[in-house]
Amino acid sequence: MFIAAGYNFASLELESKKLNPVPTPFFAINSRIELRGNLYLKPSVSYQRKRSLINSSTDLRQGTVSAGLQVQQKVDDFFFQIGLQMDKNQGRTLVHKTEGLQTYFLKDGQKEGDDLFISIGTEYKATPTYNISIDAYLPAQGSHSSSFQIGIVYKINIRKGDRNKRSISERKNRINHSKKQIRELNSGTLLCRLYTSIPKIEAMKKVGMIEEAAEVEETQRKLNLGIINSFRKNYTYSKVEFFYSYNSESVRNGELSNIFLDDSLNVDSSIIIETSEKLFTVGYQKIDQDSIQIFDQNTYGDGKPPRATYYGGPDFSFNAFVIMTQQFQQLDRPFPYYTRAFAPSFKQHKTMRVLLFPFLFQDKFNFDKAVSKFNKKLTRYKLESDVEKNL
Repeated sequence: MFIAAGYNFASLELESKKLNPVPTPFFAINSRIELRGNLYLKPSVSYQRKRSLINSSTDLRQGTVSAGLQVQQKVDDFFFQIGLQMDKNQGRTLVHKTEGLQTYFLKDGQKEGDDLFISIGTEYKATPTYNISIDAYLPAQGSHSSSFQIGIVYKINIRKGDRNKRSISERKNRINHSKKQIRELNSGTLLCRLYTSIPKIEAMKKVGMIEEAAEVEETQRKLNLGIINSFRKNYTYSKVEFFYSYNSESVRNGELSNIFLDDSLNVDSSIIIETSEKLFTVGYQKIDQDSIQIFDQNTYGDGKPPRATYYGGPDFSFNAFVIMTQQFQQLDRPFPYYTRAFAPSFKQHKTMRVLLFPFLFQDKFNFDKAVSKFNKKLTRYKLESDVEKNL
């Protein structure tokens, strides 16, 4: 479940004339229901106070309760959405400002009723807990008013397992575990997993989409070369090598011969990593919910050793460079285990650039800056850990 708040810019209609909008607050509650793949259904209810100027001393105000339903398509860290919204108008008030404040209730027959709007917009996953939403509402039935909204969306964590506060000893365990991992990574090797899109390419070839398959293959190749180049230029915290995702099982099992790639994506048998080294993996992928292996001190009276228990955090997935263990288990806070980054694939959606415009200035659209930031975060966290260790 999500709660949203922000500003509504409504151009109300009075006697067939559209008025100039004035920003007013809105509040909403919505949810997201997965249909299939990256397709979602988003029901919502909201309340807003719409306001438009008639002239410098007079404005029109309207209270509205709304119910909406949108279909969302997820592309990278954006949700593009379109749907319908029904507004129930609670009354319209004409406010004229003179020396005092005088209020007159409209008698034009438009003070109450239902209006239907077409909604179109986008949500951008700014942080694990907050999204930024932008929506436009165009008249479909009833009033000819229109509006534009921009707001912040916050995800409420209502799962029972997340309501239980972790104990002090557990938090200390997490902190100590992260400090150990940051030192191990510094003296070990980071193995970067590169994807190939082979299943997608093969499926396209089977249905005769040869040119499209070649385009996907070339796009993936350029993406992988970009990742290698960014790490070579900007990552210095530890040694780093690269491998294709179809060799993930070999990495997991410590079978490290003839799987690593040179900077041109060719297998280089001269790259040798000792199995005794501490290995971590990193990939450009969706971030999973936080999880860490914590040993449960309770033996339940069966005499068995303490059991490893995994504690999960909120499930807020988005694209990022994510550090994992050799077993591809995502690391956990306070370890700086991820840095957001966006693939250039959003450029393929040219018709959506208007909706993306507010976000195009973010540094993280650049892999170089994302990896550089990643390197700085790791270095800073190790420095802080070393200082605390020496106190």
